[in-house]
Amino acid sequence: IIGKLKQESEKKQALIKNLRKQINMLKNLSKDIDDISLCKEGCFCMTKTIKGKCGKCGIQKC
Repeated sequence: IIGKLKQESEKKQALIKNLRKQINMLKNLSKDIDDISLCKEGCFCMTKTIKGKCGKCGIQKC
């Protein structure tokens, strides 16, 4: 029984760690949202990460 409980708590701790990582990723993403704009084709461009070009269609940011 004790071994099973240990396994359960380890699983939960791993889940919590994973969720914390995802929360941090979302926080960082929200900072980048200011840099997102629509190109002529209606694709979302992340100007910071893709050097001013759309990640989908490759068109320069308008």
